[in-house]
Amino acid sequence: MSKPKAYAYVVPDEQLTKQEPVRVEAFDKIRQKKQLKRKKRLKMMRNISLIIVGVTIYLNSPLASVKSIRVTGNNYVTQQYIIDQSTISTESHYFWLNPWEIEQNLESQPLIETAKVKRAMWNSVEIQVMEAEIMGVMQQDEGKVWLLEDGTSVPVQQDISVNVPYFRNWDEEKGKLLFTNLAKIPDDVQRQISEVAFSGNETDAEQIQLYMRDGNVVTISIRQIPEKLVFYFSIVEVLGNQRMHIHLEAGNYAVAL
Repeated sequence: MSKPKAYAYVVPDEQLTKQEPVRVEAFDKIRQKKQLKRKKRLKMMRNISLIIVGVTIYLNSPLASVKSIRVTGNNYVTQQYIIDQSTISTESHYFWLNPWEIEQNLESQPLIETAKVKRAMWNSVEIQVMEAEIMGVMQQDEGKVWLLEDGTSVPVQQDISVNVPYFRNWDEEKGKLLFTNLAKIPDDVQRQISEVAFSGNETDAEQIQLYMRDGNVVTISIRQIPEKLVFYFSIVEVLGNQRMHIHLEAGNYAVAL
């Protein structure tokens, strides 16, 4: 069996001459577009790199430190005390601060009930606190302590000055009730109290004596404070200028001192 013959088709020269030549301009445009995209990509990468380098330099420079610290809400403790307890300083990094950790640290202080820390403009930090109310002071074996509104006591800090009553024969359970009832009378009457002595007896276990700053003494039951002590200044006005022992526990009468 004979092998099949191979045929080759030869394109005539005249057909080749009739074909359109490939335009070089089209390839140039494609190449230019690719080069333009490459330049844009390189420019964007360069800009991003510059931004990253700039931010890194800024974050590691003194410009990123805390510039100022503002404290609000403090009446007893000083601003410097709060700043010291917060551990924030002008050397602290503004962006690395942990507000939650600082708040927890401040709230662990006996005179600070709540604390709120937030960053403000121009690298400043604001600390807002709410303090526990100091209701009185008393002497214990280890020294003087403050009595807080919840009945607990904390050591007196020498750099804090408060004008509160002195307590004798302290009773924590009755003290909580006393603070609750004192909060129900006007502030000017509260401020008039210089000393409180728990003097309960078999007849009235909640009896107390109040030594007033005007020289008078008031004997009253703790539960009667909101309804009777609220009229203290009116009672004093009726009694005149002489020092009196005012009894408001059972009957209402006064005896000259």
